[in-house]
Amino acid sequence: MAWARCAGGLVAAVVVLAAPAMSRAAVTVEKGNVVVVRKTFDRRNPPKEMPPLGPRADAVTHFRFGCSCNANYEIVSRRRDVSRRRGSEGGCTATARINDMDVRIDLEITIWVPRGARQKLVDHEEGHRVIGERIYETAERAARDAARKWVGRTVTGRAENCPEAADTAVRDANHQFCQDYLEATSGWSSRVGDRYDEITDHGRRDVVVKDAIAQAFDRDAGEQRVARKPAAEGNAAGRGE
Repeated sequence: MAWARCAGGLVAAVVVLAAPAMSRAAVTVEKGNVVVVRKTFDRRNPPKEMPPLGPRADAVTHFRFGCSCNANYEIVSRRRDVSRRRGSEGGCTATARINDMDVRIDLEITIWVPRGARQKLVDHEEGHRVIGERIYETAERAARDAARKWVGRTVTGRAENCPEAADTAVRDANHQFCQDYLEATSGWSSRVGDRYDEITDHGRRDVVVKDAIAQAFDRDAGEQRVARKPAAEGNAAGRGE
């Protein structure tokens, strides 16, 4: 069984830096090495920090895809909200242009197996590790693709003062960037891991691990192709006129 924690679990961190205009928008990505931790647990008394086991799972592999970002930006416009009405709020609405993004990504995999686990179960969980590592091989490209959608764009925010308003706008953009990156990596690993567990029945079936991994990736790819097909295309194909 594989378990992945996304941005809601504090995987994504964001730092916003105000900077003068840059002559060329850029994205830099620092990719950390994969860290693998292997732990055992007592079936009768699993530790509190261990992720929950699924209904048919005897072990669990936890992926933590990390995403942090430093965004440099410049404020291109600001408007102080002034009103003479009693009780109205002041503040500022500011628009910032994101000039470049410095991204750092990493992956930590923790494998939990019960003490005295049979080798077949251990091998199954190592298969989950292989899935996570294979997806992480594409992580730099995923991070660059997600960041390029934001570099050069303007974003608008509102706060009590103009620097805080710009900071809020860029921070929201950075958060969305990390969400997109995590969907392309952590989300992908969760889907493939689920297919892998279905094929192997959580390691109970006599299936070669590397074959099950290949089947899981193929099955997920097929499901994603079907999901991307326009609804209109499906409707047209079903007509009997």
